[in-house]
Amino acid sequence: MLIQMLNAIMAVCVDDGLDSSQLRADIEKLLAYLPYFEVADAELVCQWTESKKTSEKNYTLPYPVYDEKLEQFVKAVYDSELMISRYQDVIHQHGLHMGENLMDTIHIADLTLTRAILTAYIRQERFCDGLWQSAVEEKAFYRILLRLGDFIR
Repeated sequence: MLIQMLNAIMAVCVDDGLDSSQLRADIEKLLAYLPYFEVADAELVCQWTESKKTSEKNYTLPYPVYDEKLEQFVKAVYDSELMISRYQDVIHQHGLHMGENLMDTIHIADLTLTRAILTAYIRQERFCDGLWQSAVEEKAFYRILLRLGDFIR
């Protein structure tokens, strides 16, 4: 079983041009956040700013301000080799769509799909304020980290 998992990681790394030892190190670094995401809740990780009037006709919209630990996790993901630039294609190739069924798929996803789902949650925040908060509340980051851990154990 262990040999099969290592072979699967090696195959993905060869396909993506990745160094398997670097991928393993990146996953291990992110696994340090498991205890945080196990207990984190929406109120802990995010506070929303108030809408403000900035001039006679202009207002600012509320936006999320995230917990420092969550920001560190996001930076660690961006600094890793786990992000996939073609994440939307990978998700679609598995018959999935953004925002649909991703949570239900994490526990059976292969390494490439798991990386694509992680990338989607990280990158889509810029288009959907509060997505990281929802990901924490739904335990998406926690589940993704558990699944990534499966590939190196």
